[in-house]
Amino acid sequence: MVTLLKNGRLSRSILNVLSEDIVLSYNLEGGQNKKKLKAYQNFVRALLNAIALVEPSEPPEQALQKAMRCVKKKLTPAPDAEEPTTPITPGSPELKFKNK
Repeated sequence: MVTLLKNGRLSRSILNVLSEDIVLSYNLEGGQNKKKLKAYQNFVRALLNAIALVEPSEPPEQALQKAMRCVKKKLTPAPDAEEPTTPITPGSPELKFKNK
């Protein structure tokens, strides 16, 4: 597992161990209507031990939570992000946004 997590940043390499679906539907403690990853004690223990070897600068639980948060932000769009109705072109005075 350490080999899978060593490939770049933890927030990217965590997807070598966990699928996107698992990252989106689970969190470590099971809060916010998510499933509890700690229910799989042996797997979580092995994962946290591997993270401790890869990221020794911070506690492994904190590093895992941070990595999962980064993946979730990447995979889910911002709720109030507005999309421009017209493409941005050089010299255009303003952008028009869709009304929601």
